[in-house]
Amino acid sequence: MGFSLPSHRYSGNNSKWFKYGRSAAIKLNIYIRLLLTVVGSVVALAVILSAIVLLTQEKPSDADLYPAPKPEVDPFERLAVLITPQELAIKARAKKKSPDPYIPAPSYSDRQVEKIMQSVRAQKAEKKECFDRFLKNYQETLFKHCQENNLAENTEGGCERLAYQYSIHIGVVEEALKSCAED
Repeated sequence: MGFSLPSHRYSGNNSKWFKYGRSAAIKLNIYIRLLLTVVGSVVALAVILSAIVLLTQEKPSDADLYPAPKPEVDPFERLAVLITPQELAIKARAKKKSPDPYIPAPSYSDRQVEKIMQSVRAQKAEKKECFDRFLKNYQETLFKHCQENNLAENTEGGCERLAYQYSIHIGVVEEALKSCAED
């Protein structure tokens, strides 16, 4: 009087493979192992082929691995990216094409520097014009000297940087004051 379901679905083994029997599950297991073996063999074959390719390539020579040292370059041709006016003066003296207009920087105490700067601030208008003209002429002379002697090659900023950005120091200021005091 009742309703009954097919026994293979609810017989305690819910695996659908048991519906086809134990032999189907064994066959599936064999197929999976065979597939893994084939995949493993393909990977092994790829590794072996890559090793063969690497072994048959031409090996680099010692000359490629360890290049010969470059010959020593004249130190004045190896300029740093930043060059100071002092280095510019040394280079100019070494080339000896024209006299060096560079005024060397003295080493003064802070008190001496402050005294010189007070003299600059205390100048009258006509002396101030002379002072500014001296600094401008000094920078232009440095610039022309640098260009004539090709001193700023391989230097960042070139002669402009050497002559205008780094040229004025306390020694130049002192020379300008002396020059304008004589006028």
